[in-house]
Amino acid sequence: MGRGEEVTRGTDAHRVQAVDAGYPRGARILFRLAVGVAGLMAVAFVAGAVLLGMADEDGAAYGYLALFLWFGMVAAFPVLLAFGVPAMVMRRRHRELSGRGVGSR
Repeated sequence: MGRGEEVTRGTDAHRVQAVDAGYPRGARILFRLAVGVAGLMAVAFVAGAVLLGMADEDGAAYGYLALFLWFGMVAAFPVLLAFGVPAMVMRRRHRELSGRGVGSR
């Protein structure tokens, strides 16, 4: 007997379905935040590469700006993981529950 089957028996079935209604929405929000952070990191990487190329021509100030952007990317990586990993786990869990008919109405 699986864990999901035990929760949906008896009076707990309504409670699980009510909680499950907001679950995919939360997963979508976390996923979109992770995509947004990843997009910002990609833009920062490209901008850092451009600034590093400009540092060869004009001076060292652009190189320092590039390093600042790359340190920002390193600092944003845990945020990306904090949004992305729970979003993927929530999406997978919701997909499994929907496949078994536990969370569907």
